[in-house]
Amino acid sequence: MILLAVGLTAFAASTARGQLPPRTHRTRADPRRAAPFLPAVQPSGLGSPVDCVIVTPDSLADIYQRLADYQTRVGIATVVRNLSTVRAADPRSNDVAQAVRSFLKAAHDLWGIRWAVLAGDHEAIPMRYARVLFSETTDIPSDAYYSDLDGTWDGNGNGIYGEVGDSLDMNPDIAVGRLSATTRADAQVLVAKAIHYATSPAAGALTKELILAEVLFPTDWQPGQLVSVDGAISAESLKVRAPSCTAVDRYYENYTRYPGSLALTKPAALSALGRGYGIVHHIGHGARSQLSIGNQVINLSELATLANGDSVGLWISSNCASAAADYECVGEEVVRNPSGGALAYVGATRDAWPGIDYEISTALMDRLQHGPATTLGEALEDSRATLLPLARAETQERWGYFETILLGSPALPIWSCAPGALAVTRPSSVALSAPSFSVTVLASGAPAESALVVAWKQGEEYRVAFTDAAGHATVPFHPGSTGKFSFAVTVPGNLPFLDSLTVTADAPAHFALRSFGVRDSIGGDGDRVADAGETFALAGSVKNAGTAASSGGISIAVLALTPGLSVTQGLARLPALAAGAEGVLPDSLRVRALAIPGTARAEGLRVIVTDAARSDTTDVPLAVSAAALLLAANGFDDSPAAGGNGNGILDPNETVRYRFTIADEGSGLGRGISVHLRNPGAAVTILDSTATLGDLQPGSTATTVALRVRAGSSVPAGALFQVRADDAYFHSWSFAVDAVRPGTPANLRTVIPGFDRITIGWDAVSASDVAGYRVYRAPDDGS
Repeated sequence: MILLAVGLTAFAASTARGQLPPRTHRTRADPRRAAPFLPAVQPSGLGSPVDCVIVTPDSLADIYQRLADYQTRVGIATVVRNLSTVRAADPRSNDVAQAVRSFLKAAHDLWGIRWAVLAGDHEAIPMRYARVLFSETTDIPSDAYYSDLDGTWDGNGNGIYGEVGDSLDMNPDIAVGRLSATTRADAQVLVAKAIHYATSPAAGALTKELILAEVLFPTDWQPGQLVSVDGAISAESLKVRAPSCTAVDRYYENYTRYPGSLALTKPAALSALGRGYGIVHHIGHGARSQLSIGNQVINLSELATLANGDSVGLWISSNCASAAADYECVGEEVVRNPSGGALAYVGATRDAWPGIDYEISTALMDRLQHGPATTLGEALEDSRATLLPLARAETQERWGYFETILLGSPALPIWSCAPGALAVTRPSSVALSAPSFSVTVLASGAPAESALVVAWKQGEEYRVAFTDAAGHATVPFHPGSTGKFSFAVTVPGNLPFLDSLTVTADAPAHFALRSFGVRDSIGGDGDRVADAGETFALAGSVKNAGTAASSGGISIAVLALTPGLSVTQGLARLPALAAGAEGVLPDSLRVRALAIPGTARAEGLRVIVTDAARSDTTDVPLAVSAAALLLAANGFDDSPAAGGNGNGILDPNETVRYRFTIADEGSGLGRGISVHLRNPGAAVTILDSTATLGDLQPGSTATTVALRVRAGSSVPAGALFQVRADDAYFHSWSFAVDAVRPGTPANLRTVIPGFDRITIGWDAVSASDVAGYRVYRAPDDGS
């Protein structure tokens, strides 16, 4: 099905546009020191910046690491983060979708990501259902939730996302694509297609474009009848946008009106799809399980038989619901096809509008085939943003904005013509002691300006450089050991040049820091994690990666790069190291993570290793964790055994036992926790003031033995006393306790805005000391 907007101009264009922010050039690393690609596990300002994040179920992470490694190799620094890591970063998120979006926002703000890959189907990484009221009330599954990272998408807090009243920004912050795999086999197909297309595509397919166009209205059109909306009109506009290097094959239902086009029939369409094209357009009716071809349809089982092999390309579908990835759909079928099908698929998750499809598809072709060099994800985000500002109101543009998704890798360039080949002059080897090496790049025999050159030795050095107008670049390079490293050059419109070069040993000695970490069994709690306030030694070793022994003994100096660390003992020595020998970092080196601020944070150290002849420097990130204590539960025991009257309330002249539970909701161990009752109110006497809890693991709770409190002739209306929790690192948390419980939440209500979620609400409790609510879930079995 496809929707026709009555009373609207079918192909009207918006007057104001939104788009992705321009790419920013990262601050270049110090060319005098190694800059390995070592991002933190969680988004952080410390460690390496990241360009692309692949979020995936844990079971598929190793498969998508291959795609991440390829992208990193060609200059798009990419990490894979599994869902368990993502959920751990935001344990209070309402659902998986919110946790993933929260992670992507942190990755955008702290790492500076440009792209995100949702590497799972809707069951694993759900689309967010956005509410539209245009034409009818509909919840549209959308991945735009992950690209527009401003706000919550539920500004009015009613549990319904994407409403006009939620005041969405709708300008994309990152480019998002979905590799919708349900099995490891699916994931392997998707990764293999992406890498093969990027590195060795079938050149013949890239110079061909296919357009399949129906008469849209009337839906039962027969030759000789009047045409209300003809998909061939949009098709002809796409045809003239094709670059001169491309031949366009056109199959139209109303083919007699368009010279050179062929009759659109099911056999003809299947035959053409089986040959393979660089770009395929379908303009017509559709559903999640089929494509309409005149008075017939192509279903999922028939699409599964496509055997176009490596001749895969981008499919752009201007039809209804063929990308409804919350079900098994056409788009998923063709991109998962191991024998051919499609590389990537752009389409709608619900009913589509012809005018909106036209605007998005033409904008996408303009960006991919004629604009500055870009990637598929960037081009689609900017094309969808052409629907702004009209999409911010209840319009067909809003509908189209939400429903248009990409089933494919967003960081992948799309070939508009057959790619050229680069000629690259580079050394076959680089000496370990050499500070840099030179590269010259030619494209079509001419110097290639702004060619991206990437040298990567995993765990030791990751360096990016650009060529000048003469095609020359000097690449700073400081590996820590001999051996192979990846070398890549990319120029838009050309195949990537991929090679492996060798670091050779020529230095008398070369010192590399290995397996660096925290050793807090000395002076700390022994969990190998630096906690705020903890003093620790350093784990790891120094290896002589050179070809000769060091010039005498070795000195090691440790310096703090960030203000949250204090080096209490920063000098140590090792005996001379023979070539290839390794020495453990001395226990005498000591670092303290300052207690203030008492929050989890990213810090950094510099380690300098020196002998009589040379000095090697390594900067290392260091994550500092911290406890965050909360008074999770408390109450009075005024039973007769405790000295009270048993009514559960602190009454005048009554002695009670005060019971409470402390929770650690932080990332670090609460070490040596003690609790003190202090600052009693008027006529309140604290009989037992101190309790000891010991160590409290992150995410755990501890309950004390009861402490006794006695009220005088009256009970204060305000705070009775304070509960203060202290740890061994001199952090303190204080909580006021009064005799009045917050009221019970009233008017509990539920809303079911979609089949995958329930929204719960209640009237706010009027109490200034309400810290939050706990929501419990149980099976619907009467328990």
